Amino acid sequence: MLAAVGVVIGAALAVSPGSWAATDTSDDADGAQSWSQVTDDDGKNTDEVAVVRTDDGALHVLWRKRAAANQEQIQHTPVTDGDVGDTTMASGPWGSAGNPAAILTSDGGFRIFFGGLTGTNASADGVQSASTTEAATAWTQSGRVSSTMSAIGDGVGAGTRPDDVPAFAYAYSFVLGLHFGLDPGTEDVNLLQSRQCCAYFPNLAFSETDGDGYIAWYSNVTGQEGLWVQQIWPTLGTATAVPEATVDGKLVPPSQRSPIEARAGGGTYYAYCAGYPTCTEVKLWKVGDPAPVDVATGKDVEDVNLAADPDGRLWVMWEDTAEGLFAARTNEDADEIGAVVQFDRAPDAEDTWKLQGDATSDQLDVFAWFTTPNALATWHTAVLPGLTVETAKTKKKVTFSVSDAGEPVAGAKVAFKKKTVTTNSKGVASAPAGKGTATITKSGYTDAVASVK
Repeated sequence: MLAAVGVVIGAALAVSPGSWAATDTSDDADGAQSWSQVTDDDGKNTDEVAVVRTDDGALHVLWRKRAAANQEQIQHTPVTDGDVGDTTMASGPWGSAGNPAAILTSDGGFRIFFGGLTGTNASADGVQSASTTEAATAWTQSGRVSSTMSAIGDGVGAGTRPDDVPAFAYAYSFVLGLHFGLDPGTEDVNLLQSRQCCAYFPNLAFSETDGDGYIAWYSNVTGQEGLWVQQIWPTLGTATAVPEATVDGKLVPPSQRSPIEARAGGGTYYAYCAGYPTCTEVKLWKVGDPAPVDVATGKDVEDVNLAADPDGRLWVMWEDTAEGLFAARTNEDADEIGAVVQFDRAPDAEDTWKLQGDATSDQLDVFAWFTTPNALATWHTAVLPGLTVETAKTKKKVTFSVSDAGEPVAGAKVAFKKKTVTTNSKGVASAPAGKGTATITKSGYTDAVASVK
């Protein structure tokens, strides 16, 4: 199991004696995590979906489909309250298409960006874009929006500036491209001034609160190996290495879009794993701080990602290949991290390739890429936040203190031995002394267990 406790942003991770994390997010009677397959069976381990949530609460999943030999499409599949809707084509056919990125638009709809090659007209090749309304019933094709007409692989990220101007970034040999707006006549900016190879998995984050924007990417340029962040708005800053991401200049390369997020309420954050030759730590870094926060430890950590909810909380999610899938949520000020929640993989899943999330005030919607016996596809599930439980025992009673990222949780039910007690406004409840396992439940949270010795 991963260690899980509340931590203060900017402070070292410290285990609190007598505390336990929630470990069961099941919502099926048989105890299995509820997953729904979103994409078709014919995926590859390089696939990565884009996800946006419109004002009606629907999640819109954009993904690459191999329609025929030398023919690919960008598909759209809605997910509403966990129900997977009908899939339609968002753009295509293309001779080749890269993984899409997506942003919301000011009219309530959304826009996608992806690398696209026609296979017949080189002047039309490059980063492509298309947009639709909230209902996603029809798509407007913008065509090439980058100045480059080069082949763009899977490395495209996108965001929206505080002044509502769309922005996108891409990576290929010797180039880390940045473009503001949709006019291909505007020259792309190459942020790899050294013209060395290579940058991968760029992503953008813009903060409406702070008014700034950043690009993040992974670099294997000789002498510049690591994870990098650079301010791009309102001015172009200097590239900064993400702290503690490498060990003696080495790191485990990521395999998905850089997990950088602007938090409601201020601050831009980056989540990642650290350790070499195996990642053993999950870290969360506020851009500009001297050091990251330790979120958790594990045996073989992969696929770390980050999602921001509308209240200022941040969700960190990851896989520990030896243990399973995990997530943890901060408080609204993002200065304390709550209990780590462990959740099951999809039924018969053999390998996990990527994780992505979208958060509401109540839960984390998770999209994961699984290899199953007959398919490689993206699946969806929902995860509830965890409860941290601390115990104190005397000869006469056991006191349970229940919290969520440092905030007391009132109304939690604590079942211990043959008695059930309820936490008060301070998150505290007491039961007669004894030994055994307590189960703690609260609507809207993952169940927690605590062992009393």
